[in-house]
Amino acid sequence: VLMPASALEPFGAAGDDIVKWLNATADALEVTATALKWRMVALGRLDHAQAKTIPDAAFRNNGVWISPETQGTSWNKLLGLDGGHQGGGEASLEVHAGISGG
Repeated sequence: VLMPASALEPFGAAGDDIVKWLNATADALEVTATALKWRMVALGRLDHAQAKTIPDAAFRNNGVWISPETQGTSWNKLLGLDGGHQGGGEASLEVHAGISGG
């Protein structure tokens, strides 16, 4: 099991603000809050009907706002577009994927 019940014990009960608890706990466990939500349902610690009412958008980035600049930087590094090679960091996804038609 990737998220054993015992890993959740140190975090205590979810309390009144389930979204805040799920985001903070997921961040500490380095998992997505959406995965944690459904794990809590499987463990019987969160009602299935209640879980369905929580939109996954509430869990984007585990509740942490990431600026477009920072998010763009992360994607650029992932794609190797951080300026550390020829072209100054500018390349299309097609070039990186090797699917250009030209």
